[in-house]
Amino acid sequence: LPCPGCRSPRAYETSTAAVFTSCCNFHFFVVVVFSSMSASKSAVAEREIAAGKPEQFQEAATVIARAFFTDPVMSAAEPDPWRRRMFLHALALGQYIIPAKWNGGPFRVCNSPRGDCWGATVWEVAPLGFAREFLTSLCLFVCLAWFMGLFSALRLLRVVVPSVLQVYRLEKEVMGTKPFLKLGIVATDPLLQGQGVGSQVLAPELAYADAHDLPCYLENSNPKNLQFYQGKGFVVKKEAQFCGQSVFLMRRASESERRTM
Repeated sequence: LPCPGCRSPRAYETSTAAVFTSCCNFHFFVVVVFSSMSASKSAVAEREIAAGKPEQFQEAATVIARAFFTDPVMSAAEPDPWRRRMFLHALALGQYIIPAKWNGGPFRVCNSPRGDCWGATVWEVAPLGFAREFLTSLCLFVCLAWFMGLFSALRLLRVVVPSVLQVYRLEKEVMGTKPFLKLGIVATDPLLQGQGVGSQVLAPELAYADAHDLPCYLENSNPKNLQFYQGKGFVVKKEAQFCGQSVFLMRRASESERRTM
């Protein structure tokens, strides 16, 4: 990932703080200090929730990759930090952002007043059906091969496919065959987490689900996020193992179901 100051390819991302460091101390100081200042003011700054545009695909994918860099499942699937960055970027584009065009769910971003992407979310109108599942899988494989190389992509798929199939089977048990909204992914820039960006970017589709009496579904791979999703009305229905790590399958009841509880 290039240095935000001088665009040098020698920059890297720390696995703990998930902030960009750079090839020179000056750029590191500028990026970290001014990003922290921006984060401290973000609670009162005006935010814009908008449909993601094609020119924001790469920026949103970078935010997703940074947000999930220390995720337990992603770390187990790809232990090597450098390949994990490439994997997460390819996953964001190939599994979620690009397929949003044919999977029926919106791709939304939370923009700063200057137009920077602070957060992103992608939903799906599920169940997808065979044709859309196939297109999404093909798109993901192409992105993985493009960013990681063909052999690395095949090696990674061999590791994760058995877990993917298990989670997919459990999703069917939890949600059945009736239409529902599936939260593919939601991510907030690590420097802005805990300041309401995630809640704001989720709000439009949760309101849509309530207005159209649709249940919602998500797969949470980080136990630290359970309380956040439970605050949005999601309940853990099943727990699966993905590359040796726990994944929580969560369901949010439809409006009519909540009225009868």
